[in-house]
Amino acid sequence: MEPAAINVIIVDDHPLMRAGIREQLQGSSVVRVVGEGSAGDHLLALVQRYHPDVALLDLVMPQHEGGSVRDGGQLFDPVPAISEVLTRFPKTRILVLSQELRLPVIENLVNAGANGYLLKDDALTSSLVAAIRMVHNGGMCFSPDVTRAIMERRNEHPQPDDLTPREKEILAFAIQHADTDNAEIANSLGISPNTYKWHLKNIREKLGVQTHTAAALKGVQMGLADPNALSF
Repeated sequence: MEPAAINVIIVDDHPLMRAGIREQLQGSSVVRVVGEGSAGDHLLALVQRYHPDVALLDLVMPQHEGGSVRDGGQLFDPVPAISEVLTRFPKTRILVLSQELRLPVIENLVNAGANGYLLKDDALTSSLVAAIRMVHNGGMCFSPDVTRAIMERRNEHPQPDDLTPREKEILAFAIQHADTDNAEIANSLGISPNTYKWHLKNIREKLGVQTHTAAALKGVQMGLADPNALSF
């Protein structure tokens, strides 16, 4: 029996970009586009309607349909939008697609709950399906240029080292096995699933982040795991 297709929505205000993504995904047997939107307020509406596995989300677009950012219309604010979607529909995974590489923006999006950040470049064509599968399976995914920026930030701004040796071990293992079930990770670490979750909570608190993906970025910046673990 073949696995069920991964249901995806696309929210992007550029018709040609949406068409290109749709055409690419339609050629895959593992991904199905179930809905599309062209403005920020379409995100929650589409998630409510289709309950997608993965939402592909552009950043720079109007908040409302028919609005124009260039004409002074309201700009979409992705951080609260992502937070609201994941509060109400925690099973939906968020994969951001953007032309911008601004690490503080990326860190804010990840801390809000985004599971990956891909640049709209030539590599996107060959990597998008793999990235969707990765985040759908519980992992995280970032373009190689984003990963390099993360490592450069590590060199410029060393991360606080408040974790215990055991917490570093757990975080490193969690990063390397991001698409593995929590129970399996806990078993490999020789602890119960509840203890594993307790450790992750403490790690997030010490690192000052809200999500597992944000903790993973910090862990890579601290040198606890290979940065390639974040890339497709």
